Amino acid sequence: MEYRNIDAKKESFFKLSEEYGSIASFRRILSLLRLNKMEKVCETIAIREANVSVDGMFCKNKIDLSRQCNSCFRYIKQMRVDHSPILKDKKCTKFFFLDIKIPNGKKIDKEEYKKNLIGYCIVHQDTLIQTNGGREKEEVRYYVPECILTGLVKDQYGTFKDTVILDGNEFTIDRGIYFAQQNGYTNCCAHAAIKTALRGYDKDISCDAINNFLVKDKPDIKKQAILSRVSKGLRIQEMITVIKGLSKKSDHIDELDPIQVSAHDLPITSFIETIYRAIESKIPVILLLRIPKKEGVGASFDGHAVSLIGHTFNENDWNAYGSGYFSDQNVQSFLSSYLWCDNYVIQDDNFGPAYQISCSFLADYYNYAVTLEKINLNISSNSASNKFTSDYPLAALIIPPKGLRKLTENLHEVERIAATFFVEQVNIFATDRLFTKLSVKNKELFDRYFYYIFKNNLGNRKRTFICRTILVSKNEYLSSKDIQNIYSDHIMCDSDVSLVEGLGCFLPDYFWLTEISVPELFWINHAKIGEIITDREEIPDIEELEYNEKKKDSILKSEDDLAGQPTQEKKTNASLLESIGLRLIRLPYLVCLFPKGDDNYYPTYLSKQANPHQPMLEKKEGIIRQYKKGK
Repeated sequence: MEYRNIDAKKESFFKLSEEYGSIASFRRILSLLRLNKMEKVCETIAIREANVSVDGMFCKNKIDLSRQCNSCFRYIKQMRVDHSPILKDKKCTKFFFLDIKIPNGKKIDKEEYKKNLIGYCIVHQDTLIQTNGGREKEEVRYYVPECILTGLVKDQYGTFKDTVILDGNEFTIDRGIYFAQQNGYTNCCAHAAIKTALRGYDKDISCDAINNFLVKDKPDIKKQAILSRVSKGLRIQEMITVIKGLSKKSDHIDELDPIQVSAHDLPITSFIETIYRAIESKIPVILLLRIPKKEGVGASFDGHAVSLIGHTFNENDWNAYGSGYFSDQNVQSFLSSYLWCDNYVIQDDNFGPAYQISCSFLADYYNYAVTLEKINLNISSNSASNKFTSDYPLAALIIPPKGLRKLTENLHEVERIAATFFVEQVNIFATDRLFTKLSVKNKELFDRYFYYIFKNNLGNRKRTFICRTILVSKNEYLSSKDIQNIYSDHIMCDSDVSLVEGLGCFLPDYFWLTEISVPELFWINHAKIGEIITDREEIPDIEELEYNEKKKDSILKSEDDLAGQPTQEKKTNASLLESIGLRLIRLPYLVCLFPKGDDNYYPTYLSKQANPHQPMLEKKEGIIRQYKKGK
């Protein structure tokens, strides 16, 4: 084992990257170790090299308990079958990144690894012999088959949790970001995208597993042809089939059911919002791009697949508010938090991990690509080469568990539906006689943080609400410390049942939580003033929720008319608005429950709530692992 002590501020890693081919992915990994956004700074790089016998002997440089170099063995076997190029030699190098300085020659024990490891990566070096016209040419190819970084950014999107073996020590890495690069011969970018999206949840998802699934039950005479083709690229339907099939037989996750969404079938803003909603809920996303081939540009197109693992916010972005200058309807009453999302965090196997792709680029790219494909492909006399369909030029795979598929369809509609319910219901129950019980202090805070804004400022440029909508489980919601602080020691209205127990009885196992905030709280305090819970499986299509304005006017009476009405009468009015799927609305010091199939609503005064605002719910677990645990 060789140790290299480094100064992250002075060291450029030029020499080290050049020793291993100076490939873009490895250079990116080394650069990330020097970013000041890292939670920890790399002080030492431990390096272990091993030669892999092309005769099939293992190099003993294993990284985990599941594969133990089987991937290398199959790769060597496949290269033998293909014969071109010929694999002459193979070297495997592991890099361990630690945040302490270690003298060269010292053996690192397990506790030091566990405490100080901030990531590792593997670089493969293949010496290949290409034959062209009877002449042989030797070339060396480098690539990164696996990398995990832990502490990349403070807002961690890592999902990797697995037992690994590092320098003979076995321990668990928690919350790492996984990256993989294609080798270009037995796998492609689609393999890498599937791995980077799902490997953190299932350690058995590998390029070998993908290829084996694709040739399963195929005659031997066809297997080689299939393997040769998929090494160049996978069709979208093949990616969906592989994800379904591998997850169905997995011991680590439940069956997944990818949803394909296309910017050709949705407005580009709805497409971008769909991706945001999935990432915010920690649902894996694979982005699919259609790009022109370098040779004969305009004649045909290639595809590229990358995984998206997170997003960034620009809290100073003017666009969400400034768009009101150019709209007849001025500023909306509710602004979605996705409007401040400026980038998605992208894992591109060609360039490396944790880059950022801007939302504006996706919009510009789509408009450019549509024009390019229409001009160049539609003039082709060969209809078989005209690939302009709803899949192209910009699409994505949203990958939820099969049991949550209906909940995750039409993600761009979820928040709009919740806001519709909210506006129509709040005037009804917010004038309940229960409000006469509010203390003077609580009533003042209720008005300041919510009701004054709701009654007097919606629709103008002064104040507006911000919505953030995420998919959560009932256990995740009720076990949140902040939620428990709000609901504990309260009982449901007109009953002796505790509020927490009541919520546990009628909330669905999974639901969409729309958190309501205002700009002053959302960006600075990361706090909310209330929330809406909707059961998407019970909600009709959005078209059914667009009510006739005349009907709404006849139902939504003024505050004076509603004051003093009994709960049952007000709920009768509300039921005319078909608030099916609404389960809960919480405001400062008041929560209102809407049980499924019940004609009444149940308001409760949260007299012991300490503050009018609470922290936003932090999703610490990916929905795939969460769903498995829930079952």
